[in-house]
Amino acid sequence: MRNSTYKDPRVLAAAKVGPGTTRHLPATEWTINNAMGSEPKLPAWVELSNNTIPDELGRLLAGQHGSPAECMAVIKERVDKAVAPSRNR
Repeated sequence: MRNSTYKDPRVLAAAKVGPGTTRHLPATEWTINNAMGSEPKLPAWVELSNNTIPDELGRLLAGQHGSPAECMAVIKERVDKAVAPSRNR
């Protein structure tokens, strides 16, 4: 979304209760500007964020992990293994 969208008169006029509301946009803009960070500068990040973590969470939701704690332990093990080469620099 363009920054100018947040100040567009049509968007501001739609900031009321009802269908097509834009009441949430000030909170969205604030969050983008103040609370969101960029992705880590970690060579393994793309694999971790797009495959490793979602795969294990999917397995948890499919009942393939005994518990959330078990799932997180597996994620930790896989993440530790993936980032090990970066730690040894």
